[in-house]
Amino acid sequence: MQTKAGKIGYGTLLVFAVLFPLISLVRYLFLDPTMLVEAGFKMYDFHDSLWTTVLYTHITTAAAAFFIGPFNFMKSSYTKNIKRHRMLGKVYFAAIVVSSLCGFYLAVYAHGGLLAKAGFFMLSVLWLYTTVKAVNLARQKKIQDHRQWMVRSYAVTFAALTFRVWLSALAMFGNFDLAYGLAAWLCWAVNLIVVEVWLWRNNSRKPLIQAKNAL
Repeated sequence: MQTKAGKIGYGTLLVFAVLFPLISLVRYLFLDPTMLVEAGFKMYDFHDSLWTTVLYTHITTAAAAFFIGPFNFMKSSYTKNIKRHRMLGKVYFAAIVVSSLCGFYLAVYAHGGLLAKAGFFMLSVLWLYTTVKAVNLARQKKIQDHRQWMVRSYAVTFAALTFRVWLSALAMFGNFDLAYGLAAWLCWAVNLIVVEVWLWRNNSRKPLIQAKNAL
């Protein structure tokens, strides 16, 4: 049974899952579609139509994955609506494959020097790896392991939001290039650490709960 704190945490996650991609897409694709490209050209000092196409593909597919993730974590999704769960899972998987591949390309041109490039490259590696691992476990019918790896996958997906949080916080110290590079690592590293602690605590509680139920 989910605790009150768990319900609050999950509700907060759903709010972010809906609002963050919605705001990002409205801002970048509808209200001011040239703003992001112009800022990118100024920051990277080049003009490339391929970069623009890859960037928008990355944004839209990442937004789709960000939005879908929490809805597939719902218990009703994988118990009562398994067909919908699998369909959304396929869309989530496809979105991440496309977005992470775009991420490899964008990492080459990332602002913030080698530190940022390496951070974004590792983000794409881990994003692709955790998601492929989760899908393979589902195909092997290892459902509990599948769920845990999907949590890891979404922790990397959530870097889209935490990157902006870390960048805003670190940029206040004045060195934007360094802040950008550090944020490229912290946005996914901290997420994964938090998730690993949460999974470890959950896994360590299960034997105790099972023992109590057996009494």
